[in-house]
Amino acid sequence: MGVTRLTAEGAYTHNDKPVLLCAVRRREIVAVKRLVNEIDPTAFFIVCDAREVLGEGFGEYKPDGLYGKISLAVREAEHKERKQCHGLYECDKGADRARL
Repeated sequence: MGVTRLTAEGAYTHNDKPVLLCAVRRREIVAVKRLVNEIDPTAFFIVCDAREVLGEGFGEYKPDGLYGKISLAVREAEHKERKQCHGLYECDKGADRARL
């Protein structure tokens, strides 16, 4: 898990508030949510997906590209899907049409 502590100002109160910015693996989310709830049940908490996380313990920056192992797998899956569409930029997805 990666954690950065920031200081933010409340927009309404103008009071300084600590903000923890955490990068965690999916398997760690439940434990982090439990810990936050134990420490501060009223904490404002956002969980969102990240396309990439680079740095110690995660992916690493490579001069020839910014794609880590996970992003490379996503790109390969997208490429495979495009090939299954016979190189077309649009494919039928049931009643919907999706741009690749």
